[in-house]
Amino acid sequence: MYTNADSLRNKLDELKIRILNATYKPKVICITEFKVKNTGNSNIEMIEYNLEGYNLFHNNDTKNGHRGVLIYVDKGLAAVPMDYGQAFAENIFIRIKAHENNYVLLGCIYRSPNSTKLNNNALLELLDGIQYNSFCSVIIVGDFNLPDINWKFPSTVNTQGYSCEFIKRIEDNYLHQMVQEPTRGRAGQRSNILDLILTNEENSVDNIVYEAPLGKGDHSVINFRIKIDCEAEVPKTIKYLYDKANFEDMRCFLKEKDWETEMYKLSNVEEKWKYFVQTYTSLVEQFVPKREVKNTNNVIGTDKKVKHRPKVDFHILRTNENTDCGKDL
Repeated sequence: MYTNADSLRNKLDELKIRILNATYKPKVICITEFKVKNTGNSNIEMIEYNLEGYNLFHNNDTKNGHRGVLIYVDKGLAAVPMDYGQAFAENIFIRIKAHENNYVLLGCIYRSPNSTKLNNNALLELLDGIQYNSFCSVIIVGDFNLPDINWKFPSTVNTQGYSCEFIKRIEDNYLHQMVQEPTRGRAGQRSNILDLILTNEENSVDNIVYEAPLGKGDHSVINFRIKIDCEAEVPKTIKYLYDKANFEDMRCFLKEKDWETEMYKLSNVEEKWKYFVQTYTSLVEQFVPKREVKNTNNVIGTDKKVKHRPKVDFHILRTNENTDCGKDL
């Protein structure tokens, strides 16, 4: 899910409910301004923001009153943080493994409306510094606070301002801006497109849906799908090789054991059964060889035709259709 939460801590319960009620559990959730404003938020432990089933990536930048950006990633996905520096104040990037040797770069950005000229230029340099050809898809979401841009025909009335330079830099890097409806509105104020979805592959993003803000926030929750095939970290299980077990020694052990005395010490059937199971389990560990195997049957979202490539619809709370990265990216 992507949204500007304007303090997530008091909205976490609602976020959990949205995830629980979603037709398909969102694989990635991006949040800007997740920290509380002007309350000494540097003392808040990040553990307070943990979500069950997700790994948490964050910039944890508290200097100068920064509100922070974070990304939740489903634990079934292989994701690692990417460092594009902190010259631009608030950003977090992660790399998610797609099929074979392809990767998706996902970024989350917050640009304050009070951003300095130095910080604004650092954002442009950040966009220029990404090696877009190194990834099968690049997606950057966030609150850029550029309300004067008309995104239907990217333009601005202020031809000498920062918004004009931002549009030029988007075009120079062959990025597409996908949000076409207002994402922030307050009573008595004009609604604006502040939250953006930038991608270098226009056809990789679809099914964009605008939902109500979290809590009393004023930024829409934006749901969308990225048509890509992602590779999960396939869980491993232990397989016992009974065809190679040493049953002869196992039988000798069982035969020599004084079962009558051992069972007599136990008061009821339940305890006796528990003792038998424990004895049997210890013999299996001792006399049956084993090996680790990849459990492809339990991978979240596994495509039946491609065993360990689960279909991933990166959502920013979400809808779902089967798609392929290699074909539709």
